[in-house]
Amino acid sequence: SRQFWLPHPVLMHRLVAIAQRPCFRRQLLALPGREPGPSGSLLLLRHVSIESIREKSQEQSFRGPNVALHPNVKEKQALKQTKELADQSPELRRLRFEILRLAKAGEPEEALALFRDAPDPDAILYNTVLNVCAKAHLLRDAMGIWDSMPAAMKSLISYSIMLDLCKRRKKIDLAEELFSEMQRAGFLPEIVVCTTMIHVYSVGDDLERALALFDRVRSTFLATVEPLHQRMAYQAALSAAARAGDYARARELFVSLTESGHPPEHFQFNALLTSCALDAQADLAEAVFDSMEGWNLAPRVEDFTVLLSCCRLDLPRCLRIFERMKGAGIAPSMRTYRQLLKAYIYAGDIEGGRALLQA
Repeated sequence: SRQFWLPHPVLMHRLVAIAQRPCFRRQLLALPGREPGPSGSLLLLRHVSIESIREKSQEQSFRGPNVALHPNVKEKQALKQTKELADQSPELRRLRFEILRLAKAGEPEEALALFRDAPDPDAILYNTVLNVCAKAHLLRDAMGIWDSMPAAMKSLISYSIMLDLCKRRKKIDLAEELFSEMQRAGFLPEIVVCTTMIHVYSVGDDLERALALFDRVRSTFLATVEPLHQRMAYQAALSAAARAGDYARARELFVSLTESGHPPEHFQFNALLTSCALDAQADLAEAVFDSMEGWNLAPRVEDFTVLLSCCRLDLPRCLRIFERMKGAGIAPSMRTYRQLLKAYIYAGDIEGGRALLQA
């Protein structure tokens, strides 16, 4: 029988990650024809440039998803912010807006310098600059500001911002220290803080602690919070199970969510699909994918892309999925092409991969 050589997964990831870059595309198309096998694959791998290292560096700095807020939540936040600003002095209010302007312009260091020159910052200004640090992933600066912040000014908002920064930087130990400190300070963990902590465990690849915290929340006060926050907590736990490739636990969370009266949305199905991707559980993933129709959910490009990842060891199947996506009028994304290219590489079909890049 015909045998195919599979490159090491890490090397293959690097190849696929940059295969769509114009410079690499030109190099690949210029290669002479080779038979599938070690020589053809190694020839491709030799042309992986320094761009792969840069992309890996970008992937290592986690940029957590910004979950869209329900309009009612945005309205409540706006009202709360209006009240806080009304109590702030005009000078500090002006300083706050200038710090936000600099942060929005991509100049967090200048924003921090402006804060450090403030003679007597209040809690609002502290939280503002901590949030700037969180968005810019400036952990050391944030910790310096945190240590200088009077204990009386620290609130649930302050702790939430710091935990969000820990999530972005994957600092589990620091997050747990802050979580404990918050409770010692007399603040009871509320749903947003707990959801952030579940995300911290998730990005730190600690599924057990993520689900343990979610189970405590679910068994105590989850049913008493707003439906939006219930869904966000479930989404955090589902993300943890999906990242770990644990379909059984992802499925349990999915069923629990629906039984709680929350119809599944695209995110939940995408998480189920993602949980099948690690071990390439193609049959299971396609069954999940096909069940979306029963909930009146039309698959999106993101869902087709994850399905391709789940089926990456079966090139003919991937090609059928790709044609099905195009037949549904859905334009492939760059990630879609990368997943399809993986299938070509796993199959040892170098010529097919080259044709895909040329198309």
